[in-house]
Amino acid sequence: MPLGHRVGRLITAGLPLMLTPVLGWAINAGHLNFGGGEKDIILLVPWLLWSTIFAVGALVCWRRRVPLGRSLLWAAAWATGGLLLLWLVLVPSLLGA
Repeated sequence: MPLGHRVGRLITAGLPLMLTPVLGWAINAGHLNFGGGEKDIILLVPWLLWSTIFAVGALVCWRRRVPLGRSLLWAAAWATGGLLLLWLVLVPSLLGA
């Protein structure tokens, strides 16, 4: 695989993770306002979890030689499913159910 394809794969796998500090800065500076005041920064936690699972999923698909389009689709599906599963496990335990 040429070097350009490798760099492209690494960038597409890590882009959401690399954008996390920018998103945090935009929320902190008030450019993005979700109506929660200072509590808006808490929205970075699910974003960080999703983007980490996405990066791992994209790299696993790359290792298995899945084409770029399908690997990004699979990585997004894994990340969304992983975040939903984590939410379904953590919320009942936090609510004491």
